[in-house]
Amino acid sequence: MLSQELLKWLVSLLISALTAIVVTCKKQIAEFFKFKKKKVKDDILSDVNEEMTSIEDHIEQHEENNALEFKKHDQLYSKKLVELEERLMMMLTPMREALLSSHYQNLLEKCKKYVQAGEISADELDNIEKDYETYKALGGNGHMEMWMVRVRQLKVI
Repeated sequence: MLSQELLKWLVSLLISALTAIVVTCKKQIAEFFKFKKKKVKDDILSDVNEEMTSIEDHIEQHEENNALEFKKHDQLYSKKLVELEERLMMMLTPMREALLSSHYQNLLEKCKKYVQAGEISADELDNIEKDYETYKALGGNGHMEMWMVRVRQLKVI
């Protein structure tokens, strides 16, 4: 067995040798770990860039799919809106024509009455003008304009 002093000496020698190796190779060791750190950093950045590119591609594909879906829905809703408008017009056209005819008859009777009387009050003139504007807005054909010219020429009482 080795004596304690010999063991201490061997440990001391070993420590000195390791210290000398570390001091001699210090620069190479530092460069190795610096390279290793840079390599790890570059690998992480590369992985992050790949992941970001993948996410961007996924988002772009998702946006394209959504745009196509929105376009399909827009076309469908536009078609349904046109169909609804056509159905409404089919229902409203006869009502508008009936209302126009009724307004025409009412205005014609009033105009004839006032022309025969030869005079009209300011309130009656105001009311008949409003009725005539409604008749025109409904699509009156202009025949009533001749009667309105005559009514406007009457004496206002």
